[in-house]
Amino acid sequence: MAKRILILSVTLIMAGALIGPEDLTSCGPFLPEAVFTSKSQPLDEPRFFRGQLDILQPQYRRIYLMAAYRYLTGVGLSSADQQALLAKPAGPDYFWYGQDSPAIKGWLEARLQVGAPSFDPTDPTPISHLKILPGYVAILNCGDDAFRNATAHLVERGRAGASHDDLRAWVVAQDQVFANCSDPAGPVIPAALPATAAPWMQQDRAYQIAAAEFYAGQFDAASAEFLRIAADRSSSWHGIAPYLAARALIRKATIVDPAAAPAAQEQLRKVLADPDAAAWHESARGLARYLLARTQPERALSEFAHAVATEKTGVAGAMQDYRLMLDQYANRNQDVPRDEDIADWIAAMQYTADDRALAKWRVTRSLPWLVAAMTYAGQPDPELMAAAAQVAPGSPAFTTVEFHRLRLMPAGDARPKLDAALRRKMPVSARNLFLAARMRVSRDWDDLLRHAPRTVASTFVDGWSAEYQSVKEPELHFDDDAARILDRQAPLAMLRLAAGSPSLPPNLQLQVARAVWVRSILLNDTGTATGIAPALASLAPQFKPYIDAYLAAPDEKTRAFAAAWLMLNNPGMRPWIDSGTGRLAPVAKLDNFRDNWWCAADTAQRPMNAPLELLYRGDSPEARFLSPAQRTTAQHEQERLASSPAALTLLARQTVQWIEAHPDDPRAPEALSLTVRAGHYGCGGDDETDRWVKRAFQLLHSRYPKTEAARRTRYWFSASKR
Repeated sequence: MAKRILILSVTLIMAGALIGPEDLTSCGPFLPEAVFTSKSQPLDEPRFFRGQLDILQPQYRRIYLMAAYRYLTGVGLSSADQQALLAKPAGPDYFWYGQDSPAIKGWLEARLQVGAPSFDPTDPTPISHLKILPGYVAILNCGDDAFRNATAHLVERGRAGASHDDLRAWVVAQDQVFANCSDPAGPVIPAALPATAAPWMQQDRAYQIAAAEFYAGQFDAASAEFLRIAADRSSSWHGIAPYLAARALIRKATIVDPAAAPAAQEQLRKVLADPDAAAWHESARGLARYLLARTQPERALSEFAHAVATEKTGVAGAMQDYRLMLDQYANRNQDVPRDEDIADWIAAMQYTADDRALAKWRVTRSLPWLVAAMTYAGQPDPELMAAAAQVAPGSPAFTTVEFHRLRLMPAGDARPKLDAALRRKMPVSARNLFLAARMRVSRDWDDLLRHAPRTVASTFVDGWSAEYQSVKEPELHFDDDAARILDRQAPLAMLRLAAGSPSLPPNLQLQVARAVWVRSILLNDTGTATGIAPALASLAPQFKPYIDAYLAAPDEKTRAFAAAWLMLNNPGMRPWIDSGTGRLAPVAKLDNFRDNWWCAADTAQRPMNAPLELLYRGDSPEARFLSPAQRTTAQHEQERLASSPAALTLLARQTVQWIEAHPDDPRAPEALSLTVRAGHYGCGGDDETDRWVKRAFQLLHSRYPKTEAARRTRYWFSASKR
C-alpha cells in the first residue's frame, strides 16, 4: 500500500505557508572556503544529534539549538527522531520545472511505454508543478512524489496483467489529473467509468477523479469523493482516503476559506483516532500542526515550543515546524515571544550579548542557561565559574563549558589546562578552537607557532545551495587569528625564523617564506631576501632557476629585474599571510578571478570568523610576548609596506626600465607580454599602473613586433577602468 500513496502530491503549499524561499541573490563565483569551526551547523550531524554537542556555537541554526536544549535538559532525542532529523524535512527545497524534473521525465517516459500519445514536442514543459493563484502567488500544486507514484502504479498495474487498452485508458485519465497541476483554462476531470468496467479500474478512476478535483481546487468535491472511496473497503485506496479528505479540507482552509479549518481539524481527529489509519498518523499530526500554524499562529508557537522541549519521542516533525515558525518571525524582523523557556534560550543564544543569560542562570540554575551564560561571559564571575567547574566530563555541556571556563581564566592558569584538554581525543572543529585558545595565551614565538596551524575541518561553498563539504585529505592552514598576528604584528626577522620552524608544515613554511621574500623586495631589504631565497627554492623547487638568477645577479638593478621576472612568472607571489587555503590557483598559474600578486596595501582590519570572535570578544589577536622594539619594527615595516606600490606598478616599472636599458635581453619580449597580462589579470593597481603597463605594451610592439610574445599580446587593458 505504501508504494501507491500519493499520486496526489504530499507536499503542501509553498508560498505563504510555513516555508519561506531561500535567499537566491548571490551570483558567484562560488569558491570553496576553508572551515576550521562551523558557525551555523555542526559538521558531524549524526554525532551532534546523538548528544555530543562539542563546543556549541550560538549562531547554530535553530534546529540544532533545539536538539542541544533537549540534551541539556536531559530529554534527548530518540533514535527514530535522530534519523528523521538527519533525513531533513520533507518538502520542496527547490522547484523542478517541466521535463527537467526527473520525476516528471520518468512519468512521461512510462506513459509512452503503453502507447500513450506524445505531448507537443515543441513544448519544453508539457506538465508543470506550479499553479498560479490570484495575486500571482505560486503554489507547488503537484510535487515530484505525485509523478513518481503515478509511474510506480502504472508499472504495478501492468505487472498485474492489465490489458494494453486498459493501461492506455488509465494513462489518459492520469494525464487529465496532471493537467490540473498548473493553470489550465478550466478544471479537467476524468469521466466516471461505466459499471461494466473492471472493479480495479473503477476504483482507480474514482481516485483519479478525486485527485483531479483536488488539484483543480474543487476541494469540497474532492473531500466528498475521498470519503466515498474510504467507505469502499474493497478499494485499494480506502485506507489513505480519509487522510486525503482531510488534506482537501486543509487546502480549502489555507487557500480559499479559513472557515473550513474546523472541518479539516475534525477530519484529522478522525484519522488520528482510527487504528486502521496508523500508517498515516505521523503525516496527519504534521498536517494538524501545519493547520494550527496557519490558523492560530500564537497558540501553535506555544504548543510547538512545549512539544519540542518535553515530548520524549516522535518530536522531529514538531521541531521542523517550530523551526519554520521561528524563521518566519526572523524573516519579518519580529521578536519571537519568549514565554517558553526554550524560546527564550534559543533567542538568548543567538542574539544576546549582555547579562541576560547570566541573570536567567541565577534564577533557573539550569544547564542550558549555564551554557548560555558561559558562552557570553566577558569576565570570570566567581559563582558562574564554580558552577562550570562542576559540570561532569560526560555531560553534553562539558566541552562547551570547559572551553569558555578556560577562555576566562588568567593565562598562567589556563595554559596547563588547555594543554591537558588538547591531549584528549576530540573532533577537529573543537580541537581547532582549543588550539586558538591555547595560542591566545602563548608565552613566546615558538609557543605561538606550535598552536598556529589548524586542520581544515570542512569546506563551505556558498551559492544557490550553500553547503558544507567533507575534506578527503585534511590540510593544515592558518586560521584568521594566527594569520592576523603573522601578517600584521610579526617583524620580518621573526617571520624569517617562522619559515624554518619545524612547528609549521611545509605548505605553511612555504607561504611564510614566500611572504618574507616578497616583503624583502618591497622593503629593499636585500640581506633578508638573499637569506630566505635558498629556503624558498628548497620548499618550492620550481622557483630554483629564478632564485639562482636572483642570487647570481651582480648588482641591484639586475637583481631587481630578476625578482620581477620571478614574480611575473608566478602570479601567486604576494607579501601577505593568508588565512584558510588562501589563493586557490597554483602559484605559477593565473587565477581567473584576479587573485593574482597583490593589490595596493589594504590596511582595513577584516573581521574574524564567528567562532574566533566568540573567543576574542572584539579584541584583536595579539602576540603579547613581543618586545617594544619588535613591535616598533613591525609597525614601521607595515607603514612602509602600506606605502609601497601595487604589484602591477612595481612589476611593470621594473620590467620597462630594465628592457629599455637592456634591449637585447632574450627575456625581453616575454617579460613585456607578461607585464601586459599582469595589467589585465592583477587584482588591482594604483595611479601609476596604467602608465607603466601601456609603456610595456608600446615597447613590445615597437621593438619586438615579429615575436610570438607580440603576436599574442594584441591589446593592453587599463587597471583603473575595469
